[in-house]
Amino acid sequence: MRLAAIVLYFVFIPLIFNGQSVGEINFSTVETLEVVSWNLEYFPKNEQNTVDYVAAIINKLDADVIACQEISDQSAFNSLISKLNNYSGYYVQSTQGLAFLYNNHRVDVNQFYEIYTGSGYSGPFPRRPLVMDFNFQNKHFIVINNHLKCCGDGYLNISDSWDEETRRLIAMDLLKSHIDLHFPDKNVFVVGDYNDELTDPVGNNIFRNVLDDKENYLFADIGIATGNPSGWSYPGWPSHLDHILVTNELFSSLDDDASKIEALKLELVLGGGWDEYEENVSDHRPVALRLMLAENLGNDPLSASQFALKISPNPVSTGFSITISDDNSYGSIELRDLPGQVIASIPTNPGQTQYYFDASQFKAGCYIASYKSYGNPLITSSLFLKI
Repeated sequence: MRLAAIVLYFVFIPLIFNGQSVGEINFSTVETLEVVSWNLEYFPKNEQNTVDYVAAIINKLDADVIACQEISDQSAFNSLISKLNNYSGYYVQSTQGLAFLYNNHRVDVNQFYEIYTGSGYSGPFPRRPLVMDFNFQNKHFIVINNHLKCCGDGYLNISDSWDEETRRLIAMDLLKSHIDLHFPDKNVFVVGDYNDELTDPVGNNIFRNVLDDKENYLFADIGIATGNPSGWSYPGWPSHLDHILVTNELFSSLDDDASKIEALKLELVLGGGWDEYEENVSDHRPVALRLMLAENLGNDPLSASQFALKISPNPVSTGFSITISDDNSYGSIELRDLPGQVIASIPTNPGQTQYYFDASQFKAGCYIASYKSYGNPLITSSLFLKI
C-alpha cells in the first residue's frame, strides 16, 4: 500500500559467491517493476571484495532497474556487470559516480542522457543528473538519478546561493521544472541520495515546493521517513537520505496491495551483520520500490496543473524569453528572487505564448519565474540562473 513502511523479512539460504555468503532477498517478483536507489559509497570501497559482495546481492535481489551513486571506478563497475546474471549497465565519468544497472531481459532501454550540464548549474548539481528512458511491459518510464550536494548546518539560507541547503533546494526546483516541462504526462521516478530529510520543518525543508504539489508528486518513501529510525537508509547517523519521488501517473500503482517500498536491511542476509555490510558494501542501505503496474498506466489525461513554462536561454545573461503553453486565458508572469521579492511582473493575453524580459539589471544569482492564469486554477513556475 502507498506510504506504508513494511518490514522486510529474509530467509537465510546462503549463496556462496567468491567467498561471500548472501541469504535470500524476498522482494522482487516476475509481475512487478522494481526500481532501486543505492549509494554504494566510493565503489568499490573494499576493492574486489566489494565487487563480489555487490554482485551476489544484486543476483539475489533480481530488481529490474538499479540507480547507483558513488561509482568511483569504471573498470570495477565493468567487472561487476560481468558477474551479474542478465544485467547491463551504463556509466559516464561526467556524472561523477552516477550509473544504472538493469535487467536486459525485462527492460528495453531507449536512451541515457544527462541534464543540467552547463557550468551555470554546478552549484545545485555538483553531479549531473543522469536520465534513463526505458520500456517495461510495453509501458514507458523515465528514471532521473541524482546525488545532491552533501552537508550543511540544517538551515536554509536562501540569500546565499552556495549554502548547502539552498543548493539542494534549487536542485529540487530545477528537477521539478524539468519534469513539468518535458514529462508532464510520463511515468517518472526521481531517485538518489538527496542528502536531506523529508521531515525537516517547512522553513528549512529543501523539498517543500515538491511536497506542496501533492496532486502531481509523491515521495513513495515518506512512510519510511516518518517511521521507526531502524528502517532508515543511513543507519550511521541515523537518518533517511535516499528517496524515490514519483509523478501522479504512478499513484494508482502505489495503491496496489502488491506494491511496497523498503530501505532493504541487507545486513540481515550477511553472517556478519551491519559490520560486514559496512566494511564491504556501503554505509547506505538501498531503497527499493516494487510496483504492480496499473492496467491504464500512461493513459491519464493531462491535468491543468501540468501546463508548462519554458525559459530560453537558461542560464540567462542580458535578456531571455518565457514561453507558456496556455494561450487561452488572461494571466500574469512574475519574476521573484529566492527570498520571494517580486522584481518584475507583466500581464499575459489570450493568443500570445511568448514574452521577453530584459535581465541586464538583475544581479547574478537564482530567480523564479511563475505564471498564473486567471481563467483556470493554474500556477506553474520554473527556476533560472542569471550569470
